[in-house]
Amino acid sequence: LYDAVMAVVKKKRAEGAEGDDLISRLMRAEYEGQMLDDHQVTTFVRSLLPAAGETTTRTFSSVLTLLLERPELVERVRNDRSLIPKLIDEAVRFEPMATFKVRQVAKDTEIGGVPVKKDDLVQMMVISANRDEDAFENPDVFDIDRKIKPSFGVGFGAHMCIGQFVAKVEIQCAINAILDLFPNIRLDPSKPAPKIQGAQLRGAKEVHVIW
Repeated sequence: LYDAVMAVVKKKRAEGAEGDDLISRLMRAEYEGQMLDDHQVTTFVRSLLPAAGETTTRTFSSVLTLLLERPELVERVRNDRSLIPKLIDEAVRFEPMATFKVRQVAKDTEIGGVPVKKDDLVQMMVISANRDEDAFENPDVFDIDRKIKPSFGVGFGAHMCIGQFVAKVEIQCAINAILDLFPNIRLDPSKPAPKIQGAQLRGAKEVHVIW
């Protein structure tokens, strides 16, 4: 994917990047006196292409699993659809789609007593941060009523996932549709229970249900 996007980026650059398309606009963009090189434009576009794609389907499988494992919660959400955003946010905290994220250090610093230098790569364990007892009360409990607090399931700050807003709308629509169309939906006891697994693109491979 990187190579395919890079080929388009180089072609746009050679043509003068005068169009109104995303790649041309990124090439012309300037921030604090600096402009993006071909590598930066390519990685940005590559990140955009799958936004709210497979990450959404994997997250949806986890949301559905966590919901259907709790029949009393299914009825509660069915009767009060305003709880769906809380359900999604708690699922993203409890079972994030990506268990770790890699970041490049912007300047020399120290993390937990360990010195790290500018440009070092740091692997951050999202799944651990989201279960941090100093940040979340009863972190190992799935609780949609917990006090709203941002988790690292979709990144944080300047590196927050830009596709999350589309993804949450899609998942909310899907949950609403399922609750509307499938009365008494529940896990199929004759089939294996769904398992949320994986490191990156984490989710349930299949969720067997009856209604």
